[in-house]
Amino acid sequence: MSDTPRTEAEVARLKGPTDDLITIDANFACQLERELNAANVELEEKRKDIVWLATEKAKSENYVTQLENRLRALWDKLEGERKHYMDRIKRLEEAGDAMEQWTSEYGPIYNWHKAKEAKL
Repeated sequence: MSDTPRTEAEVARLKGPTDDLITIDANFACQLERELNAANVELEEKRKDIVWLATEKAKSENYVTQLENRLRALWDKLEGERKHYMDRIKRLEEAGDAMEQWTSEYGPIYNWHKAKEAKL
């Protein structure tokens, strides 16, 4: 397969019964050059679009990384606070359980058991 099929087709069209050197019409050459220039302009525009898209992709990836880091930091902070409050609840439960020996079954300890059941 030829890499210049249109030119060869034009030569074959213009070629007569002899094998003399054939020259291509200037209009045909100008048409090919215009098409080549238009294709090059379109290719350059697409290259610029690709560069822009690659830049935007990099910016987006950077932003996502920043958001992930902030989310991780917030999660760590919340986990620390959760541990703090779980420890506090445990201490309060231990204190409430320790009070059980000093109260009657129908007094404050009854309310304490109800509060512990509600937590679950």
